[in-house]
Amino acid sequence: MKTGVAGSLLLGVASTGALLGGCAGSSDSTCKHCLWLVPGDRVLLTAVIPVMLMGALPESEKERKAAIEKIVAGFDYTVAHFPPSVRKEIRQLLDLLAWPLTRVILTGVMSAWENAEASEIHAFLRRWESSRFSLLRSGYSALHDLICGAWYVSPESWTRIGYPGPPALARG
Repeated sequence: MKTGVAGSLLLGVASTGALLGGCAGSSDSTCKHCLWLVPGDRVLLTAVIPVMLMGALPESEKERKAAIEKIVAGFDYTVAHFPPSVRKEIRQLLDLLAWPLTRVILTGVMSAWENAEASEIHAFLRRWESSRFSLLRSGYSALHDLICGAWYVSPESWTRIGYPGPPALARG
């Protein structure tokens, strides 16, 4: 009960701060093709994806950037097709991570996402993954599942893990 009340209060404060600070609902040319994400989400995801998928992404810078863009687009597409209640929870999570005060308090990442070191992001992800607070573990799981799902659904990822692709269906 305490975690639920504290979590609700924290999300309420973060959402209010994010709205006042312009994190949610802003528009920018970098999100002109987004279905659901806002520019700040793209910045956050672009910082988190390479850390969460460390060793899984292509090594060449050009291919890595293209893969990250595909993952962001897959994340966006997936969330855009979730029920409104789920989208609301993910919006709260992303706003919580985007707002500087809650980013620092809850993740320990002092820099803006675009300037954050991979080691800071890695430490934040490990803390959330093993946190005693279910709210933080749930936040980690949501990021992990959406990011990994967006990557591993892509045929480009299959060769990197030795997966030949789905079997061809027999005709006839």
